[in-house]
Amino acid sequence: MPTRHAAGVLARPVPLVAGLVAVSHGARGGLLLDGRVPGVGATVVYLPGTTDAAVRLPLVLLDSRRPAPLEYARQVALAAMGDRLIWNGTTPPFAAIVSRARTPRERARLLAWARSALPVDTARPRLLRIPSRTGVRLDDRLTRALQSPAARRATAAGRALAPPGFGELLSGPDGGTLWSGAIPSTVFAGRPRQSIVYLPPGLRPGRRYPLVVLLHGLRGSPYSFAGGLRLPAVADPLVTAGRVRPFIAVMPPAGRTLGFDGEWTGVWERYVLQDAIPWADAHLPVERAGATRVIAGFSAGGYGAVDIALRHPGAFGVAEAWSGYFRAPHDGSLRTATPAERTAHDPLRLLGRATGLRLLVSAGRREPVELALTRRFAAAAARDGLPVRLLVTPGRHDARQWHALLGRALRYALPAGR
Repeated sequence: MPTRHAAGVLARPVPLVAGLVAVSHGARGGLLLDGRVPGVGATVVYLPGTTDAAVRLPLVLLDSRRPAPLEYARQVALAAMGDRLIWNGTTPPFAAIVSRARTPRERARLLAWARSALPVDTARPRLLRIPSRTGVRLDDRLTRALQSPAARRATAAGRALAPPGFGELLSGPDGGTLWSGAIPSTVFAGRPRQSIVYLPPGLRPGRRYPLVVLLHGLRGSPYSFAGGLRLPAVADPLVTAGRVRPFIAVMPPAGRTLGFDGEWTGVWERYVLQDAIPWADAHLPVERAGATRVIAGFSAGGYGAVDIALRHPGAFGVAEAWSGYFRAPHDGSLRTATPAERTAHDPLRLLGRATGLRLLVSAGRREPVELALTRRFAAAAARDGLPVRLLVTPGRHDARQWHALLGRALRYALPAGR
C-alpha cells in the first residue's frame, strides 16, 4: 500500500505494477502510477481506489502530446479528478493511461501491455487526444467518453433547462445534473449564499415535475447533498428505473456563512417559503400545487422540514426528517423565544394542524437521543391519524447513514404511479 505523510501525499514512490511506481493518490484512494512501458516510453496510469476484482475497468487512453505524461497528469490532478467523478457517480469506475503512443503500432503495444498488467477492458478503449494547453475541461471529456448515449442526452436536456445564472456542478450516472447559483433574497439583506438545484434525467420540454426542497444540517451547506449524500448517484438510477417519479430538487442555504449554527426558523423559514419556492416556480418547470411538494432534511434540516410543513398546512404533501429532533431548540431565532413562540415551533403540538400531509421520520440505532425523539414523534403522529413511516437504521448521525437512507426516502415521497 502507498506510504502517506500527514499532508496526504505519498512519502515515497511505491511499486504496484511491473515497471510503474505509485507517485500520488486521490482523496478516495485512487492511485497515479508512473513509469515506462517497453516500446512506448513514459506512461502514467490512474487506477481507482476500490473496485470489484472480477470487473474489467473501462479504459481511457489520454494522448498527452505536450507536456510529458506525468507533468500533464499532475497539472490536471488526474487522481483527484478520477476519484471525484467515480465518487459522485458521474462515471463508472475506470482506468486511464496517459502516454505519447501516437502510431497504431505504439498503441497496439500499449494495449497489449495494459491487457496483461492492468484490470482493464481493452476491447473498446476510449481515446482522447489532449490539446497542448492543459486548461481543457478534461472532466467533461471523460464524462462524455464514459457516459452512455442515453445519459449524454439526459445531460444535454438538463443543460437546456438549467436555471439562469446557475453553473453546472456535476452530472449523475444517468445524466441528471446538479447546478449551483444564488437564489435572490427578499427577506434578509446581503449577498445570498449558493443554492443547489437537481434536474433529473429524462426532462421533457413542456412537462412539469414535483418540487423537493432539501434542507441541510447546521452547521453546513447545500453542498452536503452533492458530496456526502451524493444525490444524483442515488436519484438518477431510481428515476430511470421508474421506481421514483422524476423530480426537481432545490437545496437552499441557511445562514450567511458556513459558521451559522442556528435553525431553519425565523428569517430562514421565510427564505424557504418566500424566496426559494417562488423562485423555483418562476424559473424551473415544477408543479405548483402544495400537495405535490416535498420538504425533507437531515439533523437540523430534519427539524426544519417538519416544523415548516406543520406550521404551513397545505404548503407540502410530504415532510421527512432524517435524524431530526422534534422539540423547539434554544438557538437561532428561538434563542430568546417566549413560551408562546416556542409552542408555535413545537412539532408535537403542531400535529393537530396537519392536513393531507404524509410523514417519514428516521434515526439510527447509534444515535440514541435522536432515535428516542423520532420514535416519540412517530407514535404521536400515528395517534393523530396521520400517515407516518418510521425507519430505524443501523447507523449513526452522519452522511453515510443519510446516503444509505436517501433511496428509501425518495421512494416514499415520490413513488412511481402516484
